[in-house]
Amino acid sequence: MAPWVGRDGFHALFTRALSRARDSHPILADVSSEPRDGHRLDALGRRIAAGDELGMTEALVALVAALFTLLVRLIGDEMVARLTYQIWPEEEPAARSTENKDHIL
Repeated sequence: MAPWVGRDGFHALFTRALSRARDSHPILADVSSEPRDGHRLDALGRRIAAGDELGMTEALVALVAALFTLLVRLIGDEMVARLTYQIWPEEEPAARSTENKDHIL
């Protein structure tokens, strides 16, 4: 995502998404991200090693969902879908109707 919004833009979006995910998943309380470290999630390994893999998995899903929600608000659902399919092309819907050929969602 950084190529589209830049390093600072990605950091701002990611930090905001992390803050939102913390609201419902306190397990992320001590997880942080520093842009100079390649957006590594500090403290994540310690949490997983502590034995709460399920809680951390749910928290990470909430983090990704928060990130996508912010992106949809900024650039719209169609553009987010297009960018997502560039990253994960195997997830693109196989069947599209001919009248909505250019419509992604």
